[in-house]
Amino acid sequence: MYMFLLRTEIISLLHTCIVLVLCEMLGASPYETLLVADAGDVYLTMYNLPQAADDIYQQYTKLLSTGCKLLTIGGDHSITYPILRAYRVCDMCRASC
Repeated sequence: MYMFLLRTEIISLLHTCIVLVLCEMLGASPYETLLVADAGDVYLTMYNLPQAADDIYQQYTKLLSTGCKLLTIGGDHSITYPILRAYRVCDMCRASC
């Protein structure tokens, strides 16, 4: 366990150093201009695809209504439609305001 933590910390430190060097070279400051948060997993009903799609849609709609820009990593092809549906509904709400 300690080896894993140490290796993870070294990789994290190297990643941070690389990002900082690249940002300095490019004149960028992403840590000052962006806020990033992990929203965690989308909880869904297993073994019921229509309900799972609705669970995804509801949770994405809630997150998008806060004005967040979302990056989704993982999942299979069945998550695409409810996510795009949530984007469409939230975009329509913003356009009508």
